[in-house]
Amino acid sequence: MKETLDKIKEIIEKEPKVIKVKSLQGRNSGSYKFIEAEIILNTTDLTEAHEIAHKIEDKIKREIPFIEKLIIHFEPPNTNYK
Repeated sequence: MKETLDKIKEIIEKEPKVIKVKSLQGRNSGSYKFIEAEIILNTTDLTEAHEIAHKIEDKIKREIPFIEKLIIHFEPPNTNYK
């Protein structure tokens, strides 16, 4: 699972609007993967943030097989995310 999470983090970080991957968790059930990520985006526009999250989800699902469920939570930028 570590290799999968590392690859997912790499995909997320390639998105220019991503400031930080705050958390990334996953588990396997047989060959299926369940992934949850919290990211900080450089936007306060909810529509744009939603579109970016969907773009990232699509890319992850194209590049990594057997993802059953993928949840991306996004937050706007602030000074308290260290």
